[in-house]
Amino acid sequence: MINALAAMTETLTPPLSVEPIDWFARWRDRVEAREAQNVRWQSPRMGDLGFWAVAAPRFARMTRNLPTTDPFVQAMRVRVQPDDVILDIGAGAGRYSLPIAPWVKQVIALDPSPEMLQQLQLIAAEQGSPNIQTLQGSWPEALADLPPVDGVICAHAFYWVREMEPYLQALKTATGRFCLMQIRTHQIDAFLDPLFLRLHGESRPPEPVFLDLYGALTQVGIWADVQIAKGSSRSYPEVEELTEFATALLCWRPELASVLSREEIHAYLEGILEYRDGRYWLNDQANQMAMVSWQKG
Repeated sequence: MINALAAMTETLTPPLSVEPIDWFARWRDRVEAREAQNVRWQSPRMGDLGFWAVAAPRFARMTRNLPTTDPFVQAMRVRVQPDDVILDIGAGAGRYSLPIAPWVKQVIALDPSPEMLQQLQLIAAEQGSPNIQTLQGSWPEALADLPPVDGVICAHAFYWVREMEPYLQALKTATGRFCLMQIRTHQIDAFLDPLFLRLHGESRPPEPVFLDLYGALTQVGIWADVQIAKGSSRSYPEVEELTEFATALLCWRPELASVLSREEIHAYLEGILEYRDGRYWLNDQANQMAMVSWQKG
């Protein structure tokens, strides 16, 4: 009798059906939701060159202050060879082009922002790195102009990219021996959510993070290796430097000071930062990075 009831239950219970996730659509939805909010808030968008022109000096400071113990630097070090030509997509002010340059034959630093590349060139001249070639352009459009490369590095250069499928397909095409990417595992601006609510009356939509990238990679046939590590970029010599960054993340403008003043933003940050070893540290989950890599052959 028990067996008969079990068989009947099994017959009557419909099989579970789970719809596959379209990771490209999910990525696109996240990017478009944040961009639509930026338009409503009259804020510069990360896909606009003007955004990066303003940010270039701050990125140059981050480049100069990058510790040699940075996990992504160490991950590059174990993968490169002396005769390698390396492509750095979204090189910015050279945060990773510069430390990798002494270990390889050539670095091609690709970035759409002329101001970022100018900062890179200045630091390269200071540090004596003649083997860095800068190339102004966007990915994947620049693929046709590039020579064959041995390795590709790409750190945080895609959060604002709407169509991720051609971006990743071009990465597959460009990759010689290896590709190494870096992306946050959590939201960069979650620590500011109380201020978003006060300033704009709504929270920030989530940006693409590690889970979204890994899912998208599987849709182009890449099953990557992953290493999770703490980043080195969430510390600041002065609270004012984070205040400058926070106002950009908050889409804050001077005309909004009656709702939330810059001084109040500064005071809020002072209350959540930890001071140690001569720097102010933001100890939040956004400092956790995923290094995603694969090899050919």
